[in-house]
Amino acid sequence: MKKNIRFLLFSAGMVCLFIFSCKKKETEQPQSNSTTTAGTTTGGTTTGGTTTGGTTTGGTTTGGTTSGSSAFTKVRVTGFQIAELEDLEPPLGWDANDGPDVFYIIYKDETNDKIAINGISDIRNNVVEKNLPLIFTFPSPHVINNLDDYFHLSIYDYDGSTDEFITGSSFRFKGSDYANYPTTVEKNYVKCKLKIYIQWFN
Repeated sequence: MKKNIRFLLFSAGMVCLFIFSCKKKETEQPQSNSTTTAGTTTGGTTTGGTTTGGTTTGGTTTGGTTSGSSAFTKVRVTGFQIAELEDLEPPLGWDANDGPDVFYIIYKDETNDKIAINGISDIRNNVVEKNLPLIFTFPSPHVINNLDDYFHLSIYDYDGSTDEFITGSSFRFKGSDYANYPTTVEKNYVKCKLKIYIQWFN
């Protein structure tokens, strides 16, 4: 008789334990595999002001292009170099007895009526082959605020009232040659090779 009572009590206990376990499983919520509720991640994508859809949006990069370093729209020309210059030596050169007295002028437009920088104070006297290259640094940068505007450089041999034009260059800082924003620009002419020093900015 006692064995039967013990068996019944044991069986009843097992049934209660089984029912309690089933109820507990029914009330538990499944854990999400894609949501973290710490204000950091939703659906596996960071939304804490740093990344959305795998693209940085924190003021650094958008669509693979660095923001804050967009296409430059202005140029400062700080100076230039005359790397090569022909017809320097007398008697077939610019001057009968010695080399030319080289100076430059930066004009505001193609009419050569308005001067932006007059380099007469930086004249290089009696230039011959061994003096090359000649490097000229402007007293202050020549600023081009619109890349559609031309840069006008003229180089002269000083002869007083009748200065002789040696060579010149007029061009714009735009196009495929400037896609990578170079800091030096080379211009080759028949009797002269120039290197222009520039800075890009917005």
